[in-house]
Amino acid sequence: MPKSTANLSNPFIRALASVVLQRGLHSVLVYDIPPTALNHVAALLSQMLQVVTEQEALCMTLGATDSEDDLWGYPTLRDDVEELTLGWRAKIIPKTYQDTRPRLMVIPNLANLSLAAARACVMLLGNEVIHLERHGRSQCISPNLWWLAGCASDEIGAVSLHLLDRFSLRLSGQMLPTSDRVQAIKTWLAQESVPHSDTVLTSGIGVRLRQAVQQWPSITDQALARVLEYEQVLSSTRRTLTLTRLATAIARLESASSGTTHQVAANHVDIAAQMIHLKSPLKPQQETEIPEKPQKVPQKHELDETFSSPKTEEPDKEEPKINSSTQPSTEQKAYESPSTEFSPVAVDPYELEDKAVVQREAESLRLPPRYYRALGVMHGSVIGTQRATDLQDLAWVPSLLEAARFQLIRRQQNQHPLPKNQLIVMGSDLRSYRRLPVPEQMLAMVLDYTSVRDLDWQSELLPYLRWAYVERTSLCLIRVGAADAVEELRAERILARNLLVPRLQIALEAVAGKATPLAHGLELAYQTLRRALQQGRSTVERARLVVMTDGRGNVPLAASHINQITWPVKRQGVEDAMKIARQIRTLNKVEVILLNPNPKQYTLLPWELKEALDASMFLFSSSEDTKANYETETE
Repeated sequence: MPKSTANLSNPFIRALASVVLQRGLHSVLVYDIPPTALNHVAALLSQMLQVVTEQEALCMTLGATDSEDDLWGYPTLRDDVEELTLGWRAKIIPKTYQDTRPRLMVIPNLANLSLAAARACVMLLGNEVIHLERHGRSQCISPNLWWLAGCASDEIGAVSLHLLDRFSLRLSGQMLPTSDRVQAIKTWLAQESVPHSDTVLTSGIGVRLRQAVQQWPSITDQALARVLEYEQVLSSTRRTLTLTRLATAIARLESASSGTTHQVAANHVDIAAQMIHLKSPLKPQQETEIPEKPQKVPQKHELDETFSSPKTEEPDKEEPKINSSTQPSTEQKAYESPSTEFSPVAVDPYELEDKAVVQREAESLRLPPRYYRALGVMHGSVIGTQRATDLQDLAWVPSLLEAARFQLIRRQQNQHPLPKNQLIVMGSDLRSYRRLPVPEQMLAMVLDYTSVRDLDWQSELLPYLRWAYVERTSLCLIRVGAADAVEELRAERILARNLLVPRLQIALEAVAGKATPLAHGLELAYQTLRRALQQGRSTVERARLVVMTDGRGNVPLAASHINQITWPVKRQGVEDAMKIARQIRTLNKVEVILLNPNPKQYTLLPWELKEALDASMFLFSSSEDTKANYETETE
């Protein structure tokens, strides 16, 4: 976004100016915007805030690793003074009551926002007062917050509806002005110093923003009537308020350009509706029939030109079908949308939100239930480092690298000379690991597709999938005998953080193949459970293993390891499965469940596997014949 494009003739820039001007439009969500472009938009919005508020705006980034302490604050030792004093560090809450600078909260990816940050956004967006009671600190402030978030259109279903509804304005990344990056680099090279940002407000925008702050236009009755007409295509009261506020901001900008105060008219509402991609609210019965245009009789010279030099048809010159949305009647002149420079957008953000496929969990803003650990304990995989607040889980290499940056100045200030091979390490250099939270429970499933042909086996798994969804457990799916398996003689393992991973849904829709490597599938389940329960920092506290099979494994374990069958097979595949099942029963904190599809042949195999696993067995159908036959034969 170079300097030449940062002007109010672009609808995207005009929308950002409206966000800065109008109260109630302090949050904007941009769909399908690249991260680099989002940084340019944040820089531009910060400059607009500085012009309007006459204070330097602070940019804060919220991401996937922000915790409650990062957002609301925590006590810390101050390193900017000589004496040892206790300070307060937070992203949202200012350090002092006198700090009234505007804060721009930038969210690069709304779908990957942490649970703590999402809950904070729901509480803060649209609120004018914050009451904080945390770590002995009692504070009541009026936040001066603006919000800018980005999100991909195919990830909307992963965002909570409560969080989406809090954002007042939606924009499309396709409205962004294009920039010539090559020309911008050439301009930088021609200058003596490289500018800090290539997004700079023109002087005209600054003057108009200062003038627009002093404009307070009144809303006409026609404008309110027009807003009520648009309300029929809006599904939220917040969207109706956004339309009214956006129209008021547009009127303020026009008043600033002309020097006289304009009223908010119906055409301002139409411009605001175009800016947020609203469809025309006119009903079909309001359409006005327009007489057909009389056909023109071609002249002789026109016929000669037609046959001598045929012209290619231009699609942009085709006459559109005339209706109320393209050409209203004379009586509807006040509701006519003016011809603006808005570029058409292929996707309506509101329509995307209303029709998005749900990928989020139910009650996604509620903290997951925890039974075994305190909420603050983090034992997940490392995703980064942060400044240490205690001496637990220290990252030694990043800490030493941080201390190495300041060795020169510290040695100059140190009165006692030290050897060159020694580092001066201070408390501010210490870094600790950022870790993902680990699910406390795990659901492992071994599905034998060859044993459930023509059976409704999905309904048998539904209670266990529902349990995993409610408890937000991690999942391990072992596929045995799937037709689309990469290697027919081996089972496949799929690990997922939760049930909503699309790969799991595809795997559950597989059909049966020919081979049944049951022993290899049970071995993979045993290795996964042992690693999850006993090894590493990311251990789970409870696991549930669901095995769905008839016990007829026809692939020996050795054949799965070398991916080659050695004849004869005989009963080796079944014996290997029973051997691995006896190893699984030795694991602690594992609840084993066997789903018996009630086969017609070899009906005793599921019961033998049940005893080897020491599992609870459930039949697919309420049949007592198999159980009676088993009890008779065992006697």
